[in-house]
Amino acid sequence: MHHLEDTKDNRSLWWTQRNSLDQRLSTFLSNLEDFWFGPWKFLLWGEFSGCKQQEAALRKLVHNLKVKCNVDAQEGLFKVILGGAKHVRGSEECILQLILVKECFIGYGNQKRLGASSDTGHEVESVSKSAFKLTLEALHEVDKGDFLNREPVILVLDFDVQMLPWESLPIVRNQEVYRMPSIGSIFATLDRCCQFQVHDARNAGIFPLIDPLDAFYLSNPSGDLSSRQDKFEDFFSGEKLGGNSVGKAGTAPTIEELAVALSSHDLCIYFGHGSGLQFIPEQEIQKLQIVPLPLLMGCSSGSLSLNGSYNPQGAPLCYLSAGSPVIVANLWEVTAKDID
Repeated sequence: MHHLEDTKDNRSLWWTQRNSLDQRLSTFLSNLEDFWFGPWKFLLWGEFSGCKQQEAALRKLVHNLKVKCNVDAQEGLFKVILGGAKHVRGSEECILQLILVKECFIGYGNQKRLGASSDTGHEVESVSKSAFKLTLEALHEVDKGDFLNREPVILVLDFDVQMLPWESLPIVRNQEVYRMPSIGSIFATLDRCCQFQVHDARNAGIFPLIDPLDAFYLSNPSGDLSSRQDKFEDFFSGEKLGGNSVGKAGTAPTIEELAVALSSHDLCIYFGHGSGLQFIPEQEIQKLQIVPLPLLMGCSSGSLSLNGSYNPQGAPLCYLSAGSPVIVANLWEVTAKDID
């Protein structure tokens, strides 16, 4: 790679290209959200956490649809609609189309589905409009305040789209978002954490507690990121990290050294190139009885490599399958100063 001379003009050129790239990415994400999801993008939001007003409106809507329209509603989808449709422009028209044409989430009790060929077409249309009106009334009953907390969202992405920065879509910028490789891995993690809870009476929550002061840090193990090492030397070696934290800077650890460190601390902080798997094979991580929360601050440390028809590989899958409660990493290449 050709490196430009560090001059004022080259710095200005670099920032011009960087800002242009940022703008192109922003435009791409907005287009992805608008064209792929349209008004239904609110489906990416988590449910309201403990919103009694929404729960009451949902119960009332389901009851009214049954009594007034003879409609058996799919309660789960109506709950999602009440939780977000009012916040997105154009969603009301989509709901009406869904009721009138798509037949996706309401039925006619034991009668024919809405929209089916029938001699009672006028009655079907009337019931559809009544159901739409009741849905709008329920939407207006739900408080739309942004101060309401939402539950986290877990994305299970196809391998062909996992490289896209879904967490940066405008609709979820203020939403807590995680990724998991499969539905099965979610249940496996919950099961593992529930077993942990049984053995650790101190932890009242579902997931294990992480002590940020019980950390192992590995800074600049390749020895060619001296500026980063210097920048964080005081933080790592001083009292800011503190507690039971230990680490290594400027030199590469042995496999045995790193395996012991990973199994002895709650948090692993990595500042170097890539994900750090070049210093410890994946199979060694799989052998660990206790796996920490890895904070991997290297370029593309969270990316997955696709290997033809075989399953993808990467640090996130390695740590999650070994038992890590969560992993924080970079999806793409990032400049050193941005990471710092």
